Amino acid sequence: PGLRLAGVAFFEGIVEGEPDEKLARVQGLIALVRGVAEAIVELVAADGGTEIVLSGGGSAFPHVVTDGLVPPIPGPLPTRAVLRSGASVATSYCSTRSPIVDAT
Repeated sequence: PGLRLAGVAFFEGIVEGEPDEKLARVQGLIALVRGVAEAIVELVAADGGTEIVLSGGGSAFPHVVTDGLVPPIPGPLPTRAVLRSGASVATSYCSTRSPIVDAT
């Protein structure tokens, strides 16, 4: 027992820049997170893990985050994708707007 490594989590809601820059940075963050997950999947399995968890959120780019979370991580374990909410146009205290809203 104790604390076990189960996967990787990230938050993309505070990425700054113009919309195209933000998108590129979020995609880079997702690539980094997937790379870390690929690097640890064998460790998670060796410690008795039954899945590798990828959890992302921030809600500035939910469609991009979802697309990045869903493909399975190569290795011996199934992948569990968890999309978390965060800053969005629905939260009035948010300092940024979703590019999805800006596109409509």
